[in-house]
Amino acid sequence: MSESPNLYTNPTATKTILKPHLHHHNGSPTIIDSGIPLDRESFEIISGTSNPALALEVGRLLGKEVDTDAAHRFKDGEPDVQLARFNLSQKDVCIFQSISPPEGGYYLWELFQLSNAAKYAKRRKTTAVLPYFGGSSRSDKKDRARVPIAARLQADLMEASGISFAVMVDIHALQIQGFFSEATDNMPANQSTLAAVYEYIGDKQKIVFVSPDYGASKRTKIDSSKYAQYYGGKSRIGEDAHIDKHRNPNKHDSVKIARTFGNVKGKIAIVTDDIIDTFGTALGGIEALYKKGAEHVIFVATHGVYSPPALERIYNSDVRMVFTTNSIAPSDEVIDHPKIQVVDISQQLAETLKCVRTGESVSELIAK
Repeated sequence: MSESPNLYTNPTATKTILKPHLHHHNGSPTIIDSGIPLDRESFEIISGTSNPALALEVGRLLGKEVDTDAAHRFKDGEPDVQLARFNLSQKDVCIFQSISPPEGGYYLWELFQLSNAAKYAKRRKTTAVLPYFGGSSRSDKKDRARVPIAARLQADLMEASGISFAVMVDIHALQIQGFFSEATDNMPANQSTLAAVYEYIGDKQKIVFVSPDYGASKRTKIDSSKYAQYYGGKSRIGEDAHIDKHRNPNKHDSVKIARTFGNVKGKIAIVTDDIIDTFGTALGGIEALYKKGAEHVIFVATHGVYSPPALERIYNSDVRMVFTTNSIAPSDEVIDHPKIQVVDISQQLAETLKCVRTGESVSELIAK
């Protein structure tokens, strides 16, 4: 396996967020600089306090200033919101906010107030850019007695605050898009994460993509096909494999790994998922893959929640590398972790937002 200058094995090293070379650019001007011109005077970008660094980078790529000073906190923790930087009258507004732990409830309430303030500032339309749609992403259906469908409630409250359109990144359950009365776009982050994986493992490795459960098998098949499309056909990629796990519906966070299906012997197993939380379920899957003869296991997910004791579990595990994105603002501990590489998605987000603004096809962008 090749050693990449973007990756580190020294736990005391100071690392940075990896900016991958997206396959569809090929050294040519990006979609931001080509196609339908972007009317930069017709909209403004505002960031909440959850992930301002990502919003600033997207703004830079779009040639737009970003208001990162619109939200503060009173001493008692209540949001203090004022949109003082830009004149928003008859302009569209894009509000960046990751509804991320450990203060997802606060960030959601802050988003409501930012949107409400934009409405009273006589904005034309508000787009919420949600790199991480947390707070209710696992509550998309009534699968047990006397439980809420909180994702529907969250969508209703967002619209009540004045949000008319939402751009999300790898939403946990695609059906959540149906809870919004207006259109939404869901941006898969796999163009960025697969580029980072390719830079890491090089050209000559035998690999197999592994679904962490049956529910994620469609996502894994898409990732496998895209990797083959981007980086040299299917000759190096084995048939997809998956892990069979069982969840106890009556016990919180209780998952048992039953068995694995597919041939992983002598191959680099790339497990793809949308969220890494405590890394507890992943540990069982990694152990099962090594027992099946995998040479190495790499874990790829869009959203790095990293609830304790995830970082410790990753460090002590046999996983070769974990890739997550900056959809959630990474802590210094995450960035400096010897087995974690944070991948930047600002290029993909900027391209998606540009398509939304100009009317170009988001679907065609995703298909590249």
